[in-house]
Amino acid sequence: MRGKTKLVSLVVMLSVLLVVSVVFGTGVIDVTKVSFLNAPSPPVEPNAGSATLAFSSSVYLNHSKVVDEEFSIGIDVSGAADMNLYTWQLNVTWGKDMTLGMNVLNLSRITAGSFLSVPKLTSSEELGGKVINSTNYAAGYSCFSETVLGDTHGVNNTGRLATLVFKVIGIGSIDIKISTAGSLPTKLLDYTGAEISVGTPTGAYFRNRKIGDADNDGDVDFDDFSLISAHYTYPAGPLGYGRECDFEGAWNGAVDFDDFSLLSAWYTYPKGPLVP
Repeated sequence: MRGKTKLVSLVVMLSVLLVVSVVFGTGVIDVTKVSFLNAPSPPVEPNAGSATLAFSSSVYLNHSKVVDEEFSIGIDVSGAADMNLYTWQLNVTWGKDMTLGMNVLNLSRITAGSFLSVPKLTSSEELGGKVINSTNYAAGYSCFSETVLGDTHGVNNTGRLATLVFKVIGIGSIDIKISTAGSLPTKLLDYTGAEISVGTPTGAYFRNRKIGDADNDGDVDFDDFSLISAHYTYPAGPLGYGRECDFEGAWNGAVDFDDFSLLSAWYTYPKGPLVP
């Protein structure tokens, strides 16, 4: 009964933090059909293992993504054969443009992945596809979760936990991160409520600035030329490598002659060959 007691405590905790009680109170879920409330004790759960978390793409550079357009990015888990993932809670943050402090993205939708749901019954299935979440658009974060329902072991190996759809609301560049800090941190738990060890999650970087616009003021001019000169990699400029001056589509981690060439092609006054 030890595992079952911890599970019920975990569900109560998630209910308080993520307003599950509101959902149950509205009658969306028939609680008499939720198996963990009436099921017998399961076999002894193996010890919780370890896992890694990462976005499906770590770099997303697309200057054609304008306001009101959307794009999606997945969050994947990779664990050992003894991971036994039963419940996950993810906290994703997105900030403002690094140069001018403007809003660039907002979260539109969260879709639970198939990692838990293929072999198991999950909370999002019981909720008709809805993912329990607490989202603060002004602060730029969302905490969302899913759990297996029923007295059964967790899931192992690799898969997609969730897919996020972001809407573009401005022009700039930002980091999208999986946060393991704060009052609602990212956590992975096994059936007993034991925490699965998670390494440092891999973040993502989004940029839709015009190519060559290092200062994000809407044009490509001498100010941008000065910035790329200061952040030049070979030979090293006085400010060292600067990510906002790395214009290549593959984001190769260097500010070099190829970036100067792109800046020249998009130069505003006089117009370069790639400026509309």
